[in-house]
Amino acid sequence: MPDWAVHTIVPLFALLLVSQKENPKYILYLLPLALIPDLDHFAFMHRALLHNIFIPLIFLGTSVIYRDQRTRFLLITGAVYTASHVILDMFNGGVGLFYPLTSNMFFINAELSYRQGFSWVLNWGVAPYSDNWILANGYVINSVGAASITFLLMAGMCLYYRNRSNNDNNEVLNEA
Repeated sequence: MPDWAVHTIVPLFALLLVSQKENPKYILYLLPLALIPDLDHFAFMHRALLHNIFIPLIFLGTSVIYRDQRTRFLLITGAVYTASHVILDMFNGGVGLFYPLTSNMFFINAELSYRQGFSWVLNWGVAPYSDNWILANGYVINSVGAASITFLLMAGMCLYYRNRSNNDNNEVLNEA
């Protein structure tokens, strides 16, 4: 299981990278949300009860209701924090992605290694929930780094396309 530092630093850097208009203090205020999924450790089903897709979807669904940009930004930030936790844990053993609809654990294993040349391993799948998930035993430890890099690359792509669309809008305004 990635430690609390990985669960907070990865989405924090991603959010600071892509949010250019909002004050960074709002991103920092919501930082504890990145650790919310691990509260299910104290419940009966660790990596299932709060390590699912529905928690980030609640934040995203609620953001649609509000018209205030700051409130929407805060709710989307909450979704990013909780979703990044689920994604990182999915790359490090697995999570109950659709719990309570199913108790199956979904996992992704991605590893790049060098042994007389580079080799890339990508494996994903579903496994039934067992006592091993309570201990958060993973399949491959190196997979978390791949998840972190993927998450930061996605944030970088969002930043690139947002800046590109802003530049396109500015060019249209300058032509008019």
